[in-house]
This record gives sequence, C-alpha cells and structure tokens, in this order.
Amino acid sequence: MSRWHKELDRVEWTALRVSHGPATSVPEALISLRESPSIDVGWTEYWKLDNSIVIQGNLFSAAEPAIPFILELAIDHEDHVRMLALELLIQVGGGMTHAIELEQGNDDLHVRCREAVGKGLAFFYALLESPSEEVRDRAVEIIGLIENDTARKAWTMQWVATNDPSEKTRDLAVQIARESF
Repeated sequence: MSRWHKELDRVEWTALRVSHGPATSVPEALISLRESPSIDVGWTEYWKLDNSIVIQGNLFSAAEPAIPFILELAIDHEDHVRMLALELLIQVGGGMTHAIELEQGNDDLHVRCREAVGKGLAFFYALLESPSEEVRDRAVEIIGLIENDTARKAWTMQWVATNDPSEKTRDLAVQIARESF
C-alpha cells in the first residue's frame, strides 16, 4: 500500500460529514480520481467529491482534511487529474460553511478550508506558466480567491491580462481584477 493510501487511512473519515452523512466514501473517491485514466472518467470521480464534501458552495467537515490530498493531486498528476483537482480546490476554497456544520459549532470551516487551499499558493503561481489553458484558468481563479496580498494579486492579474496566450484566460484575469479592486 502506498504512502498516499496509508495517509488516507490516518483520517477518521467516519467522524466527519459529507452531504449525505458520514464521510466514509471520501477516501475511495479521492483514490478513484487519482487513478482516473481519462478526463471523462475523472469527471465522474470529481462529481463524487463535489457532491459530498462541498455541494452548491456549501462545505461539510470532510472538506478540510480532504484538501491536502486534493492539493497533492493537483501538484503531482497528469493534466486531467490536475485540472479536476484544481476545480475542486476552487469549490472548497470559495465555499461557505453549511448550516449543518454551523449547528455543530463548526462556524469557521470555510476560513480553515480557504487557509488550507492557501498552502498551495506558490504552486498556483507556478501554474500560471502551464502549457494548459484549463490549468492556467483555474490557477488564476484560485489566486483570485485566496491571495491576501492585494498588491501581488493586482500585479499578477495585470500580468496575466496582458501576457497570457489565451484570450479566455486574459479575460478571466480582467474580471477577477474588477471584482477584487
């Protein structure tokens, strides 16, 4: 069994919540996303996570311990897995705490998730140089969500808006800059 699998086993998923109850399905969904051979299979696995740890922008307690694994998928995998992991990080980094979590006293779950995603900030900046437009788009979006250094965020969005080879990515950077400043 790999280090990654053993580390997944260290998390007490049964004590955590997802949209449909205990978070026992999260490890298998993470493994399946990690091992997905194609973007089509990957999207199926993505939705298993997107509809459980976060649903319609609402975070459940299993989101926070899942973030380091999702970050690892973004860092060390093929572009289709990376892109899907980045999409999940956008969802959890921009989510709000679900009412069930608020009732359980987990008021700052969204803050902790945002901070956990922020641990990958240097990596997200590096992804601005990716040859994949989809990866760059998601990196821009994550930086827009989690970068607290407003001067750096403004400079980065300006740089992307004038230098990215994709009009779509340039437009996204302009949009984020308008919404942020």
